[in-house]
Amino acid sequence: MKNTYFVYANSNPLSQEIKEKILVSLKDEYVLDEENPSLVISVGGDGTFLRAVRKYIDKLDKVIFTGIKTGKLGFLCDFSSDEYQTFISLLKGGKYGISSHRLVSLKSPYFSSFFVNEARVEKIFDTLTCDLYINDEKIETFRGNGFNVATSLGSTAYNRSL
Repeated sequence: MKNTYFVYANSNPLSQEIKEKILVSLKDEYVLDEENPSLVISVGGDGTFLRAVRKYIDKLDKVIFTGIKTGKLGFLCDFSSDEYQTFISLLKGGKYGISSHRLVSLKSPYFSSFFVNEARVEKIFDTLTCDLYINDEKIETFRGNGFNVATSLGSTAYNRSL
């Protein structure tokens, strides 16, 4: 069975151009499969990468993600737009490493979500009061207008703005 993949790209013209080049480069050796890919190639920026992860959130144990940056922010991307051919060569040659990162689950009575970088919870016009837990251990009762939870992949932008 051939390896399966999907290219998840944003609508930026450069992203679409690189997506098409990747599809042509991989068509003979890999099977394009949007439903059950073993590899998801994100073409865009961090937002595109995070949307790709969200799309396959129920298959994370079976999918490897990589990102090709075509926008302004690409901290989660492994390659820049001018390195897509390097990515193709490494992939075809089996010369790549895999690192894994944990997703964090954020739950409340009102919502449940996963994130890989950071999450901000806020109540702009009133005081937010809530009990904060990590792994079912109560950390504190928080009172304020909001808080930020970040992983090691998280941006410092929210932390600086706070």
